Amino acid sequence: MYCATCQAATDLCNKRVDLMAKIRTSDTFATVQRRVPWATVSALLSRLMLWRWRVRCRRELSTLTARQMYDTGLNPDVVWRESKKPFWEA
Repeated sequence: MYCATCQAATDLCNKRVDLMAKIRTSDTFATVQRRVPWATVSALLSRLMLWRWRVRCRRELSTLTARQMYDTGLNPDVVWRESKKPFWEA
């Protein structure tokens, strides 16, 4: 016997599984799956995450004070140059 919350979660999960089975068997899903391999989607997501990480790191670099750069042993010119790079450049 399940509690009401567990039963609702189980019902929702079952409905989702049924819906996904219908989507997988539809012609539209098969067409899209042939055009866009999952490896390509995964690579795209990885690239987007890398770019987001670069933006975040470069934004943090641009906020460092001269004292913080000195304490960490960073050259201010290199920090400035790195923080001004666009996110798509390594």
